[in-house]
Amino acid sequence: MGNPEWRRDSAWLVHVLVRQRDAASQEERELYDIAILAARRYPITASGTADTEAAWDEVLTAIDRVLVARQERHMEAVRAAQAEQR
Repeated sequence: MGNPEWRRDSAWLVHVLVRQRDAASQEERELYDIAILAARRYPITASGTADTEAAWDEVLTAIDRVLVARQERHMEAVRAAQAEQR
């Protein structure tokens, strides 16, 4: 998605995010909601400006937050599993 040559298919992206949101934790669902909103709003920014690059940056930033939260949850599960084995 960060590849400038990738066709920015925001409808497809919204579909993927909505499907993944259903399996997410409550905290992550809130982050998904922000990402979904940004993707639905694209190519308009949160401030209402018609700026495709800035709007896409908002989409990517929101998705990055989702991914960081998912990674943190995964690492917590790994640490818990390791603690159980000790």
